[in-house]
Amino acid sequence: MRIQIAPLASCEKKSNDFKMTVNGENLPVAQVRVTAMPLNCWWPGHQRDQNQTELASYATFDFSEPVTVEVECLTKKIEKLEIRPREYGIIPKIEGNKITFTLDKPRHFTVEVNGFHKALHVFSNAIQTYDVDIHDENTIYFAPGVHKADLIVPKSNQTVYFDAGAVVYGAILVYKAENVRILGRGVLDSSPYLRSEEYEEGKVGCELIDQAEALGIGKKIGYSIGNIKAVGCHNLTIDGIILRDPPNWSMNIRESSEHVIINNLKLIGLWRYNSDGIDICTSSHIRISDCFIRSFDDSIITRGTSNKKEEDKFVDMVTTDCVLWCEWGRAIEIWTSRNTSHISDVVYQNCHIIRTAHVALDFQVYCGGPTYMENFRLENISVDSDYPCESPVYQNHDMQVYQTENIDYVPGLFHAEDCYGLDAPINKIGLPVDINFKNIVVKNIRFYGKNKPMSLIKTVDSFVKADNIVFEDIYFNGVKATNAEEMNLYIGETATNIKIK
Repeated sequence: MRIQIAPLASCEKKSNDFKMTVNGENLPVAQVRVTAMPLNCWWPGHQRDQNQTELASYATFDFSEPVTVEVECLTKKIEKLEIRPREYGIIPKIEGNKITFTLDKPRHFTVEVNGFHKALHVFSNAIQTYDVDIHDENTIYFAPGVHKADLIVPKSNQTVYFDAGAVVYGAILVYKAENVRILGRGVLDSSPYLRSEEYEEGKVGCELIDQAEALGIGKKIGYSIGNIKAVGCHNLTIDGIILRDPPNWSMNIRESSEHVIINNLKLIGLWRYNSDGIDICTSSHIRISDCFIRSFDDSIITRGTSNKKEEDKFVDMVTTDCVLWCEWGRAIEIWTSRNTSHISDVVYQNCHIIRTAHVALDFQVYCGGPTYMENFRLENISVDSDYPCESPVYQNHDMQVYQTENIDYVPGLFHAEDCYGLDAPINKIGLPVDINFKNIVVKNIRFYGKNKPMSLIKTVDSFVKADNIVFEDIYFNGVKATNAEEMNLYIGETATNIKIK
């Protein structure tokens, strides 16, 4: 039996809500800031107020054989307990203020006492021995402890290694490099940095942008750095680390990056405006697996073109075995903008969506444009919904207080649509509107919740088309839907070859 537990770095604050042990060994539990409510607005010139957040908890460890985990609740009497994803089948024993359960294999999950607020996030990993020489000149090494690194820019054939117990304040930019690895069990925390709209040269919090400019990469590239950004890279591996509190999207892989492996990442503390999880933009041959993502905005996004300089190419992305908690936007999203965009051969499978706000599985085209989304498989996915569900609200002014607008609200299950206006036959930048959703399989989807969600296939004659979309084995609380009515599925009049099996 092997259990590996790293001590908390000196910058970390211990949780006030939970204590934990693994096979009797003390497991440090840290605080982390998360959003407390789905209240959002487009950039108002300043970041979200921390009154819209709360302090949650998380713990992480590695193990090689089944272990017994004990959680002690320090501030709550246990009236209700949920461990999500529910399909993991983790059965807890409750005695007073203590919760005990067994883990037979590595999993990432939440322990939620009396609801999701101030949840405990548990990241349990397989023991991993990385092939890293920390003394090699091509290794950028962060030992256990606290580091202020600002912008980390690995070159081709270099490894960035975060040892267990390391907390690194900074962000990573992989710029037109090959064979880069980002590995470890430490934390990459980008909380000191500001969103790009707040940028002023030399201002505290703007170091990432200033350093990108100083390196000759350019301010524009620096603007959208969250935790990790990769531009035009090949053979990139990112494995094992925890990403925390980005000023923008947490991870941004873009501009014809190819052969990217993203495995066993834990994304938490994404509470700021527009803090997506993993955005893959106009890239190819992507593999994402075994990640936990709690994002304020969208969780995992397959993105087509959004500006004219991007190459119109996105092919071959496979996402498996991820746990997603989306606070505001869409858990799984395939998205593109006004420009011509082709996205094909994409798979999402064996994933668990433990919460989402707007839509669980979403195909979305922004403001029209020549768009071809085809050859997709969304398969073996569970979707949980609370009741009452906290509905997403747009904030109209800074003094607005969050209130759930509809206690019977339930997020959508599957949408394929054009959003934010349709100026057919020409879109806002002068391109013809021609949106095509084709050859999509949605199979073995299991929804759990009091109210049945709506699904939607939108068509507009001659402009938005849908063809050959198959729904197979769609279950609501264990009951299979056999037709559109039972699925609560709206199908546009001109859609063709829509099947429910």
